[in-house]
Amino acid sequence: LWIQIGFGSVLVLATFATALMKAAAYPWVAMLLCPCLSVLILGFMRANVFKAPGVSGKSFFSSCGISLSVCTVLGFTIWISWVFASDLLWNVDTEQWLADRNRAT
Repeated sequence: LWIQIGFGSVLVLATFATALMKAAAYPWVAMLLCPCLSVLILGFMRANVFKAPGVSGKSFFSSCGISLSVCTVLGFTIWISWVFASDLLWNVDTEQWLADRNRAT
């Protein structure tokens, strides 16, 4: 079981990485695939790893909600810090920088 979880995790992470790398050419892929994969991963974990007799649904979904909330706040904080540190606030200079950077796309 642990080998399956390990290889499955590698496969899921590779799929996430592929979605994020293709975001330059297909911006909608990451926005569609990442939330869908998160829900599928949670469903798989609930059905196979944290089964109903051992872990209650309330405990499982509470811990999932808390961890997803923490990751969201952490990711948003890092992103906002990067925007201000790189001086990439949305203005004409940022639009020009994005146009120059993605000209080949």
